Amino acid sequence: MQLSRAFECLKAILPGTTPVIFGRAAGRPDERIEVSLLADADAGKADMATCIIIGSPETRIIKRGERPALVYTPRSATGSKK
Repeated sequence: MQLSRAFECLKAILPGTTPVIFGRAAGRPDERIEVSLLADADAGKADMATCIIIGSPETRIIKRGERPALVYTPRSATGSKK
């Protein structure tokens, strides 16, 4: 319930194309990494063993054919101060 509400709040301020990474059971045999868009983020994909990472509007999903996609965020964001 709270995660669904958090996604709704984020959808109000971030583009629906913002990547969301669901990392479940990292490092264990049942590990699962799933990348989706904020517009499609489903709180039902998470449990207590899931780490959720919300990208920024600059974060990109890099498709690699049959291999898992890579998620990349540039070091400098648009409009950032140096």
